[in-house]
Amino acid sequence: MQKYQVQLKRGKNLRLRAARKQRRWSLAMAAEQIGVNLHTYARWEYGTQAPYPFNLDRLCIVYGKSPEELGFAFLVVPVAQETHRQE
Repeated sequence: MQKYQVQLKRGKNLRLRAARKQRRWSLAMAAEQIGVNLHTYARWEYGTQAPYPFNLDRLCIVYGKSPEELGFAFLVVPVAQETHRQE
């Protein structure tokens, strides 16, 4: 599983909202599926808070989409993998 570093940028997340609406879920139902508080999920959709990396992974798993497809491309930067030199 890829790890992400979160950087916050404000603005409504219409892709996350569209993914939720496509499943015909309410905000409360989506929050329950992800395992977070309703207000936390709503803040992600309204763009006032970014999900922690663990929750971003949960969003991707539950919706079956990448961070980019969920509107989080501008929030995440892949963390460089450590390389081991052979000597």
